[in-house]
Amino acid sequence: YKKGYQIDQNNFENLVNIGQLIAGTSTKQHKNRLNEALFYLNKAEKINNNNAQLLYSKAFTLYQLGQHPAALEYVNKALAVNQNMTEAVKLKNKIAQKQNSTNNQ
Repeated sequence: YKKGYQIDQNNFENLVNIGQLIAGTSTKQHKNRLNEALFYLNKAEKINNNNAQLLYSKAFTLYQLGQHPAALEYVNKALAVNQNMTEAVKLKNKIAQKQNSTNNQ
């Protein structure tokens, strides 16, 4: 997957796809892989910070890393771009549940 990145570091879609691929195949236990996904998503964000799929992917990755306030910030950004993004609404609900369970402990 890195060959595409090495060929064109400024290709927004390529960076988002690499980030999504890494994040989608990683779990909370794979913190290094999730941080690597975040690296590519951050690079993509520098190119275009108003893409709902990118913002959702970053929110999802941050959520997997346990960074719930940051994840909520990015899921809200994704929903500001596309309020009908079903997966972003679901993630926002998951984050709210996590925050509520943490606050009730």
